[in-house]
Formats: sequence, structure tokens, C-alpha cells
Amino acid sequence: MRSKDIRIGERYVACHCGATVIVMVNSIFRPSKEGEATCIVTTNHLTGERISFRNSMSFARPASPYIAEVKTIEDLFIGQKAFAEPTTNYRLRKVNEADCFAIVDLVVRRSDVLYARISSGEEYPITGEGACVLVPSHC
Repeated sequence: MRSKDIRIGERYVACHCGATVIVMVNSIFRPSKEGEATCIVTTNHLTGERISFRNSMSFARPASPYIAEVKTIEDLFIGQKAFAEPTTNYRLRKVNEADCFAIVDLVVRRSDVLYARISSGEEYPITGEGACVLVPSHC
């Protein structure tokens, strides 16, 4: 990515020490002289470790939102996916049943409905008519 496209407070997928990590940008120090590198200070979203990058080429793309951040259908654009937070699992249950029947891998928007996708690839609606309920459980 280009350094001018990176924003403070946003999450990005980045490569650090050969591993793919999700980082949140804390600050960006632009070069004062020509030829100097931009320094991007981040926090590893999973471990809390502070990581500094000397260039923006380690940043692949913005990270998708987390399921907890999706409050309405408009929070995702059509086809966009939301993933579970590193410390939370989501289970799926029917509205009139107490027991959960599946573990959710991600939530995706298809037209005006949000669907929860489980590991077998099946998708169940979580908004609209006949919707199922997402139940968070902390690891």
C-alpha cells in the first residue's frame, strides 16, 4: 500500500517477520527530508506488541471489520465479510431453541440480508425473516 492511504486508528493486514498479522496504526511519522523513510508505529491486534514499520510495503490491505462492529446491514457493503474477534467465538441458534447448532466462521452481506457462514460452507440468515441468533462466547 502507499503510505498516504494508511490512516491512524485503522486496522490493516500486514507482513511482519514473515507472518501475516492484523495491526492497528497508532502513529505515522512522515519524512522531513527527501530520501527518508516513513515510520509507521502499530500495535499487533492479537498480542498487543508494538511494531514499527519503515515503509508501507508491508501493509497488504485494510482488515475486515469484526462481527461485534456490525450493528446494522449498512455497516457492511454487499459481499463484504466480518470476522470474529481473536478472543471470541460465535455460535448460531434458532430463535425458538435454546441450544446452539453451529460455530460461525464469518458474517457476510448478500443484498439486504446478513448471513452467518459456518465451517461446512452453509449460510444462515441473521437478519430478516426466519433469522437465526448469533451467540458470542469468549475463549
